[in-house]
Amino acid sequence: MRKLTKATFPVALAAVAAFAMAPAVHAQDTGTKAEAEQNACTAQVNPASIQAGQKAVQVQATLSQSVGAITSVDAGESGLELAAASDLPKSEMSRSETDAEPQPIQMAAEGNSATLWFNTANAKPGQQHLTLKGEQGDCTAQVTVEGADDTSGGSK
Repeated sequence: MRKLTKATFPVALAAVAAFAMAPAVHAQDTGTKAEAEQNACTAQVNPASIQAGQKAVQVQATLSQSVGAITSVDAGESGLELAAASDLPKSEMSRSETDAEPQPIQMAAEGNSATLWFNTANAKPGQQHLTLKGEQGDCTAQVTVEGADDTSGGSK
């Protein structure tokens, strides 16, 4: 066994301190990840289930925290996409030549609620994961897409 000298003592002390701190740093990193997951924004959608094959389906999303105005929605490979303004329902009484086109995302004043319009024409049936992209962060949600009515009599 080597003898500690004045020259090697600081090196040995630094090595012991590094090994002693490693578990604490790892635990702190794990705690930070768990806190981030626990504080992550989630959204509940109503209705929780929507029908495939539609041009415009309205969904109300209630967010667990404000992420600012929602600017887009990432629906991955689900086939869900935001409906085109031209496909949204319009009221003849409220429309005039100067009215702006309706938007597929409308935020409530308090910032924790949004009305979303989805085009489900190419949506895949099943539970789909959505990321609502906001100006100040993202919020995750899930919606179930039910298959379109089969009008072909079962043959393709």
